[in-house]
Amino acid sequence: KIDISKNEWIVFNPTIFSGNEKNDFNVIRLKSNFDYERIQSLFSNLSSLSILELFQLKKNYNLLNLSTTEIRIQIQKILSFPFYLSLMTILAGVIMFNFRMQKSNTIKISFGLFLSVLIYYINNFLHVLGKTEKINIILSVWVSIFILIIINFIYTLKINEK
Repeated sequence: KIDISKNEWIVFNPTIFSGNEKNDFNVIRLKSNFDYERIQSLFSNLSSLSILELFQLKKNYNLLNLSTTEIRIQIQKILSFPFYLSLMTILAGVIMFNFRMQKSNTIKISFGLFLSVLIYYINNFLHVLGKTEKINIILSVWVSIFILIIINFIYTLKINEK
């Protein structure tokens, strides 16, 4: 039984083997940099953390020599999210302006849904490539943003041509 509620861990009734000798103790106190809360925070859901908490978690992972790839991807996602939302909003407006001549809203909605699902899967595919380190982490997050910029640019030019 171990009490890890503080930075000084208390081990109750440990048995320590040294060479061929067995030693029984009542209590051993171990100094540690980690307590229960800090250990729990290492295994939390990354999407629920703020950017400051992510930097602290990254620092803790580095202390333990754990991989920080997913944390770095989550930080890049947080940084790119305002751009992503803005570009998706622009894309929705551009789709509505380009299909202005269509009287049926079903075609507009179907095209918008298809494009949204396509963007979602491209995003996930790129994030998986980043997590497995097949491509650079920054590239894995920001390529989808650049794809959205290109799509918006092309459809905006079509609006101006009409």
